[in-house]
Amino acid sequence: MMSTWMIDSPLYALPSQSPKWEMPHLVGDGFGRFGGKAWLDAAIAREIRQCGDAQPRWDAVWKQAVAAESIIPPARRPFYQASVLTMIAINRESNRMLRLISQSIHDAEAGNLSQAQQEAAQALAAVNTVRAAQAAAEYGKWKNWYRGDWLTGVYRTQQELQTYSAFLKDPLAPIAPPILWNGWEAYYHIMHYEGDRSADVQ
Repeated sequence: MMSTWMIDSPLYALPSQSPKWEMPHLVGDGFGRFGGKAWLDAAIAREIRQCGDAQPRWDAVWKQAVAAESIIPPARRPFYQASVLTMIAINRESNRMLRLISQSIHDAEAGNLSQAQQEAAQALAAVNTVRAAQAAAEYGKWKNWYRGDWLTGVYRTQQELQTYSAFLKDPLAPIAPPILWNGWEAYYHIMHYEGDRSADVQ
């Protein structure tokens, strides 16, 4: 959504290494669900509505989970943090981030750049909260667990949001090229990690 607002169509998709035979292609009509400003307007309206409806539910779940932490035995609290609090925080703050980005784009399109900038800053704070929750979950043998966060790519969203925030303040600020490529990075790392190993499924 941020790339579409900054650049408009066409955007290009750089396929992942799986499958290797897929060629780079335009994103939009006939090539997926991204189709320029017409798609963007519908998408931000949907996300503002759906994420806005969901946020009170996530806030209530978070409040209950934090309250329940007091009854967790101290030795199990790292597990509770990683498996309950972190999971809720990721969903809660991602929902908040998506609503704020959508609202920011809506306000920017309406010419309300000051409000759009505030919402972008709040969205960035939500991403930072997600990353902090991920770091809090990395203990013991799970150290660096979220370093392999390639498919979700929270840090790439963070980078895109930083670029978008700078663009709101200065349309001449550097922007990323119009290429959707995150899937390529994920499969590149996964396939190199896998190497020549394969699972025996017999």
